[in-house]
Amino acid sequence: MLRRIAAIIALITSIWAILAVSSGLSLLALPTGNLEGGSTLDAVILIFGVILFGDGLACLVGVRLAFQVAAVDAAALIVSFFLSPNALGVSTSLVAIALSLVTLILGVAASRSPGKLSEQTNPMNLPVFG
Repeated sequence: MLRRIAAIIALITSIWAILAVSSGLSLLALPTGNLEGGSTLDAVILIFGVILFGDGLACLVGVRLAFQVAAVDAAALIVSFFLSPNALGVSTSLVAIALSLVTLILGVAASRSPGKLSEQTNPMNLPVFG
């Protein structure tokens, strides 16, 4: 259940980052006036967003390593949004930072959580003597 939630939050975070950069304006407030041209940091955020989207899909499939990659990517998004709060609108950046922080925490927790027990290693399958 934790892994499914982590995957869904990673997808939501990636979509938010992609929309925030590709729309060129604040998602929660009026446009900031910085609409023309995009900065290199916008391109970096867009790349991290696309990587996180693909990684979120891999998380839904259940690839364990994908949760670690999502955590690293979320940390990179946090740094990127901290560096460009005025370009995207402060409220949009704050929501993106909060989503990325939740993605980071859930990614770490999901990568450390034990997977499903196989039928062979399940403690209920101990041989019964007597």
